[in-house]
Amino acid sequence: MKLKSYLASLAIACLLISEYAGAATLLEETALVSGTSSDVYSFTANQTPLLYEVALVDLEFSDPFDSLAVGIATTTDSVLFLSAPGTATFSPVLGITYFATVVGVAGGVSGIGTYGLSISTVPLPPALLLLGSNVLGLIAFRRRVADRKIAQSRSRNFPWQKPWFVVSHCQAPDA
Repeated sequence: MKLKSYLASLAIACLLISEYAGAATLLEETALVSGTSSDVYSFTANQTPLLYEVALVDLEFSDPFDSLAVGIATTTDSVLFLSAPGTATFSPVLGITYFATVVGVAGGVSGIGTYGLSISTVPLPPALLLLGSNVLGLIAFRRRVADRKIAQSRSRNFPWQKPWFVVSHCQAPDA
């Protein structure tokens, strides 16, 4: 019976792993900027992993940006601000709509620049889920062993509960 329940929990863990294993791209945009520009993109946090990654890239076509930044916010709160091209992560609240605002000042001779913005989920490694389930199994096993030891020590401390004590010590004296 214990083996069946273990196999059932392992099957459920495998189903969960397939859900958490892959990275999904929520937003991927490329834009050409002339002069100074501000673009707003919206996305809804509907993917299950615990972290989202924001990547902002200066594609340096035709010239690099003098300034390029992205901010992630909800309708009420600012969540993340990245003041230069690079990557950053944040923990979303599922079901909330987020807004990514990209602000760029194109530089160089032409005054034209191109950027790339990508927002994707950060996958939770499947090995981490399996490790967690194994640790929980070890904790349950240790508790079971400890409970057995406690039960054995209690029976040793109270000898009158054993049948041999009753027979040998509680007999009536001979007349």
